[in-house]
Amino acid sequence: MDQLQGRLGQLNQNTENSQLNIRSQQPSETLQRSRPLTASISFVPFQEEESFKNFIRRLEVFLHLHGQTMQPKDHVYTLLHALTPQLHQKLYDLCAPESPLDKTYSELVKILTEYVDPQPSTWTLQHRLLSRMQESQETIKIYSVELQKLTSDCDFNCEHCNKYIANIHYFACSLLED
Repeated sequence: MDQLQGRLGQLNQNTENSQLNIRSQQPSETLQRSRPLTASISFVPFQEEESFKNFIRRLEVFLHLHGQTMQPKDHVYTLLHALTPQLHQKLYDLCAPESPLDKTYSELVKILTEYVDPQPSTWTLQHRLLSRMQESQETIKIYSVELQKLTSDCDFNCEHCNKYIANIHYFACSLLED
């Protein structure tokens, strides 16, 4: 009986030690609160189906959220990491004989933007807008959003008052009859 009680005492002691050990391995509530919420935010790399402009917007939000803990060079590393392998290689080619690591984040964004998303001429953009008609299955709401996207760089401004004049005219002229 004494042996049984001794064995139970030893098991209880082992259980208490194990529980103390587990508690010491878990981060304290204070430590968990001190960690920034942004530490758990992940970033989806550049996707071929997205515009490069949108990718840079997303990346800049991500960098802003992590800005307190990142050095300027970390922005360059994050950009390089978020590119597809093909675009990563092309950036090294575009920067040659220098390395992208020798450039600033802003310089790399400019180089990539000019390569991936070169700005068409104003004439081309105006032609795209003037040629865009509402499609048969397209709602007016979707069509108007598409027109807004096309008008963003068209430079249809009045010479006298510098106000934008294209929105209403082209929207009304290209609507399908309901």
